[in-house]
Amino acid sequence: MSLTGEPDGPPTKSRLSLVDFSGGYVAAAALLAAVHAARRDGVGMDCDISLYDVSVSLLSYPATWHLTAGWEPSRTERPAHPSLVPFQLFRGGDDTWFVLGCAKEKFWSAVAGIIDRPDLAEDQRFADFAARSANGAEV
Repeated sequence: MSLTGEPDGPPTKSRLSLVDFSGGYVAAAALLAAVHAARRDGVGMDCDISLYDVSVSLLSYPATWHLTAGWEPSRTERPAHPSLVPFQLFRGGDDTWFVLGCAKEKFWSAVAGIIDRPDLAEDQRFADFAARSANGAEV
């Protein structure tokens, strides 16, 4: 839970049983692979599903970064992505919330145009992923 919740607040658990649900999907995929292999080879097999393994896989790249490079996760505001800026919750003018994510460079210039701020696409502080990450507060 070190990844969840606002930086100054307590950890936040998921409202859904994501590991359980995902374990079901993993089990379904394993069973389909087993049926395919049994039809192909004429031999059955066991399918073991570990919810722990499923939960670690759901941590995706933060887990990989931690296990391979010692990266320590930290909580981010409006749960922002750990490396892409912007990619988080924002409050709209009509007081509704939305997620804005620029997972490709071309999305940043598109967002700048949509919000009538084409200057942001040309600003060197926001020129690429690394620059936007370094200047996340300004973004």
